[in-house]
Amino acid sequence: MDRKEGVAQLVCKVCDQRFQSKVNHLTEAVDIYSEWIDAADAAQKEDHVPRRPAASSSRPARIAEESDED
Repeated sequence: MDRKEGVAQLVCKVCDQRFQSKVNHLTEAVDIYSEWIDAADAAQKEDHVPRRPAASSSRPARIAEESDED
């Protein structure tokens, strides 16, 4: 956390995911971590927005009509 610049950076050592947020004199490291978790949850919810089902281009096969012609 760089309080003089007013910016904090979080970097995951496993996946190298990065997060940056503004800080003030009251901000603690756990606050930045919580903001990162909240932002990740919000991004995941955006990806799972329910959409209308796509129209199918396939149509049910027609049943052949039986004819009495012999």
